[in-house]
Amino acid sequence: MFDFEKDLTVAREIGYFYEKKHNDQKEALSEIRMVDITNIEVNEDVVTISTTRPGILIGKRGSNIEALQKHLKEKLEIKSINIKEDTRACSIRRHLELFSEDFSYFTEDIDYFCDD
Repeated sequence: MFDFEKDLTVAREIGYFYEKKHNDQKEALSEIRMVDITNIEVNEDVVTISTTRPGILIGKRGSNIEALQKHLKEKLEIKSINIKEDTRACSIRRHLELFSEDFSYFTEDIDYFCDD
């Protein structure tokens, strides 16, 4: 079942994770853009993240995904993250808009053409 509020909360926390990781909003947005998250689904305590670049999300030897999972577990009691490769050429504009109003200046120059 679709729970927009839960999906929104997870999307924000992913944004906060990258901002905390870099201590710089522009660097965080740059990495988020590279990861290219196309969808976030929350089912109970499991998050499924669809991305066109799963290797970047996972990181070297899984370090990034482990840190993200730890962050989401601490903040939202999320037990696991599933990663799904999305072969569609979509951007993350809709998720960036959900993270924070502070991110809005960045979304204007992102190419957005998903079929939703």
